[in-house]
Amino acid sequence: MNYIDQFKNYLGSERRFSPLTVRAYCNDIKDFARYAEMPEDEFDPRKVESADLRSWVMLMVERGDSPRSVNRRVSSLKAFFRYLIRQQILTDNPASKIHSLPTAARLPQFVPHDNMHRLVERLLEGSDDYPAERDSLVVLLLYATGMRRAELSSLTLERLDLDSRTVRVRGKGDRERVIPLVPKICDRLEWYLTVKNRDIICRADKNYLFLSNRGDKLGESSIYCIVTRILGGAGVQGKRSPHILRHTFATHLLGEGAQIRAIQELLGHSSLSSTQIYTHNTIEKIKESYRNAHPRAKEEK
Repeated sequence: MNYIDQFKNYLGSERRFSPLTVRAYCNDIKDFARYAEMPEDEFDPRKVESADLRSWVMLMVERGDSPRSVNRRVSSLKAFFRYLIRQQILTDNPASKIHSLPTAARLPQFVPHDNMHRLVERLLEGSDDYPAERDSLVVLLLYATGMRRAELSSLTLERLDLDSRTVRVRGKGDRERVIPLVPKICDRLEWYLTVKNRDIICRADKNYLFLSNRGDKLGESSIYCIVTRILGGAGVQGKRSPHILRHTFATHLLGEGAQIRAIQELLGHSSLSSTQIYTHNTIEKIKESYRNAHPRAKEEK
């Protein structure tokens, strides 16, 4: 087994990263291996020097890759080399002195409150059709809980507790968190389960909450398509994805006065800095209110 495959198994089995995340890490390492003109199955990280990584970074910059893309790829290599050091394959990390490129601040996109309220009201209307009921609930649950699409896809029935109005979510790094559910969502879940069982959608060996029309686990790509279609049909502008609903969940909670630490727990962020990006949207909202209301600010428009 080559070094990249060893790292792939480590990320998947020990770190419990999602298949998409594992693939992204490995693709970044393979990209560097191609640049270093080493076949993937013969890639020897012991031959890599800091100068090789610096020239790789310069190539990406010169061809116009965004700083975020460059930083992500470098981060993947750093994690790879740290793993090899722990395995005593390397003694030094050749990427340790490669610094991140500066990036412009990018605020999370989200669906405005009024638009989301109208969409939720429409989706809360029940249906007797399983696919329609499932698709509505996919969007409702993503917005109501802030779950990642991988977390939603792998959500099983035993993690749902409608009596206590909670759902247990297993997130990145195999960390588990409990998210409360509002009564209307619980009511819709009860009806959804009724429709699902009535149509014999679920097979004995499939205990996932969301299933395809054939009774298989609803995949992440299907969830993405469902969200894109429903948000597009509701006239949502800009990017339309499950992660936009996660941003919307966090931004709306913060706008209504929720504590940043509570939002961190609900989102399953290991670091508070990951959650603090949502405070910028609130600050921008305050600035806009100031410009619209302050007499001197209006004079200077």
